[in-house]
Amino acid sequence: MKKQEILIIGLGKIGSALVRNFCSKNFFVYGFDIKKNSVDNFSQNFHRASSMAQLISLTKTPRLIFLVLPSGKANLHTVNRLCTLIQQKDTVIDMSNSFFKRAEDFEKKYSLQGKIYIDVGISGGIQGAEKGPSLMVGNKKNISKNLYQVLEKISAKNHGKPCVGYYENPGNGHFVKMLHNFLEYSEMQLIAETVNCLSKVYESDDNQILNFINQLLKSDKNSFLLRITKKIIQNQLFRESDQTKNNPIKHNGTAKWAAQLSLEIETYTPSLFCALLERISLSKNRSSLINVKRKNSKKIKLTTSKKSNLILSYTVCKSSIYLQLLNMIDEINNKLNYNLEPSVISSNWRNGSIVKSDFLKLLSKDKRYYYTSSQTRLSENFNRAFAEVLSDTTIKSMTIPVMYSSWQYLQNYESQLSIGEIVGQQRLIFGGHKRSELNKLNP
Repeated sequence: MKKQEILIIGLGKIGSALVRNFCSKNFFVYGFDIKKNSVDNFSQNFHRASSMAQLISLTKTPRLIFLVLPSGKANLHTVNRLCTLIQQKDTVIDMSNSFFKRAEDFEKKYSLQGKIYIDVGISGGIQGAEKGPSLMVGNKKNISKNLYQVLEKISAKNHGKPCVGYYENPGNGHFVKMLHNFLEYSEMQLIAETVNCLSKVYESDDNQILNFINQLLKSDKNSFLLRITKKIIQNQLFRESDQTKNNPIKHNGTAKWAAQLSLEIETYTPSLFCALLERISLSKNRSSLINVKRKNSKKIKLTTSKKSNLILSYTVCKSSIYLQLLNMIDEINNKLNYNLEPSVISSNWRNGSIVKSDFLKLLSKDKRYYYTSSQTRLSENFNRAFAEVLSDTTIKSMTIPVMYSSWQYLQNYESQLSIGEIVGQQRLIFGGHKRSELNKLNP
C-alpha cells in the first residue's frame, strides 16, 4: 500500500521535528528549505526537493502542504508564491506564527482561486512537534476528512483524545495560538519571579528550591513549565553568568499582538502586559547593567510560614492569570463576534502544549468559581500571605511585577467602585460641565 504523501516547506528546528513525526507515523514526506544546510537526514521516508516548484511537481492534487516558517517576510513571500504554484483543491496548512488578520487575508485570496488555506497554531516546542504537538486549527469548514485524519494522527493525545482544537473562522488557529502565548508569557514570568524569590530573597539552596517546585507539582503534576523549571534547577542552569548577561532573550510577536488586541477591545489584562514588558526588557543586552552591592545583603530565613505564603501567592496569582484570559475570551466573543469556547481551548491545550497544566480545567469553570473556590477567593489569609511576600521582596529590592499585577487584578474587583467614583468626580470638574454641577463640588 502506497504511503500518504506530505509536503513540508521549512526544515528548521520545528519543521525538522515535524518531519520526524510524520515519518514515524508512516507518511512519506517531501521537504524543501531555502537554506542548504538545514537538516535533511530524516529517514527513508523523506525526500528533499531542490526548489519549491520541484516540490510541488513531485506529487499530485489534492496536496497537503505544511508551512513551518518564521512569521513575517519569509511566510508572506512563501504563501503568495505557493498560490501561483498549486492547483485547485490543494491545501496549504500554515503553521507559522502569523498575525491572525494576515491569515484572514490569505484565506480570502486562496478561496477566490478555488484553493484552500488553513491556519494552524502549533505548541509544544521541538519535543512536542516530534512526539505530538497541540494544534489549533482555524477555518474548520474547509478541512477535508483526509486533513482531519492527518492532524489527529500526529497530534498529542489526552486520555486517547487528540489535542486538536477546531475553530470556525479563518485566522482563528493563529488567534488561539496568540491567546496561548498570553498564558505562556505570563506563567513563565510568574514561575521565574517565584524561583527568584527563593534564590535572591530567602535563604534557599538548590535542594530547598527543588523541594518547593515539587510541592507546587503536587497540585499541578502535569505542568510542563514547572517540570522544565525543575530540570533547570537540577542542572543549575539558572545561575547568572557573563554568557547570560550577553545573551538577550528574544520574544516573538504573538504576546505583543495579544496585548494590542487587549487594548483594542478594552479588556483588563495586567499580567499579560507586565510579562510582555519584562520580556522586552530581557531582550536587551544586559552586559552594561550595573551590579550594585547592597549593604543589607543578608537574606531572609525561609521559615515554614514564609514558604506557605509564597506557595499560596503563586497559586492564587496563577488562577488570576486564567481569570484574565477567560474575561478576555468573553470580550473577544462579544466584540469580534467569534464563538470561542473556553472548554474547547482548555481541551486543546491539555497535552502537547507549552501551557500544559492541571490549571487548564479552570478555563472550563464559570467565572463565579474563582470567587467561591477556597483556592482563589479573596480571603484575609491570601492577602496577609501576599502582603508578607511583597514586603520581603521590597526590602530585598526585588520586583515581582506579574505576581503583583495578578494580585492587583483580583483586588480591583473590590476596590474599583470607590476608585471609579473619585475618577468620575475628577472628570466632572475638568470636563467643562455646568457651573451648577461644579458648585456642588467646589469648596
